[in-house]
Amino acid sequence: MIGQHKSKVFGLGLLVFAIVATGCGPEMKRLRDERNALFEQNQEAQNLIDDLRRANDALNMENSTLRSDLAGASTAVDETAFDNVGGGVTASATDQAITVSVPGDLLFAPGKVALNNTSKSTLSSIASIIDAEYPGRRVRVEGYTDTDPIKKSGWVDNLQLSLERSAAVYRYLEEQGLPAELMYAAGFGAQKAKETKKLSRRVEIVVLLSGE
Repeated sequence: MIGQHKSKVFGLGLLVFAIVATGCGPEMKRLRDERNALFEQNQEAQNLIDDLRRANDALNMENSTLRSDLAGASTAVDETAFDNVGGGVTASATDQAITVSVPGDLLFAPGKVALNNTSKSTLSSIASIIDAEYPGRRVRVEGYTDTDPIKKSGWVDNLQLSLERSAAVYRYLEEQGLPAELMYAAGFGAQKAKETKKLSRRVEIVVLLSGE
């Protein structure tokens, strides 16, 4: 009797185990499949992150190179071949032109248009640099005055005085060998006045780097 009971219990246990085992098989497979799918998705996401990080590093390097190139370009614009001419001459540059500003008080006596002898060596240096560094470039000679009206010098107005002064510089540059066909003179009177009257009295020699 007891043996029969034990046999029934053992058989029932096997049946329950079989049912549980049969039920867990598909569930375990589903969980393994989900785990594998999540692992693959995680790996793909990690690969994407790595790709984005490499792309970001490349962009940072390119940006650094561009900044370095820009800094170099700015330095090149700030420095010109005319910086050491002396005599109070200043120069500024863009990608379009180089403007060499020569003080009017160095070039002329008050109200006069004849070049001072002491200014000729300065103009000769400027002409030599243009000839050596910028051959074939057009040159515009611009005369400027201060805002004081003409009273005693005999000129009609500041516009005429500025034109005569630019023409005097033009003729001297031509004598130094710069081609007349590549130069022209213009007078602007008191236009584009500077911070002081002394700075306003000037002749600007503009070397055109592009266009006319």
